[in-house]
Amino acid sequence: MFFRRNKEPVSWIVVFLGNPGVKYENTRHNAGFMVADVIEKKANIKLNKIKFNSLTAITTIGEQQV
Repeated sequence: MFFRRNKEPVSWIVVFLGNPGVKYENTRHNAGFMVADVIEKKANIKLNKIKFNSLTAITTIGEQQV
């Protein structure tokens, strides 16, 4: 279980990996970024909080904090 300060614990962390830059755009090296874009749109989640040099968001899927 992962904890946030003064908030409910988060049970799952989902990580989408990719390489920055135009060189890797639309390649297998950015498959994680592409999946994140699709999930963000379908689940109506905004990945817009910068934390640890990453875009992050916290949401509920089913009854689980993710």
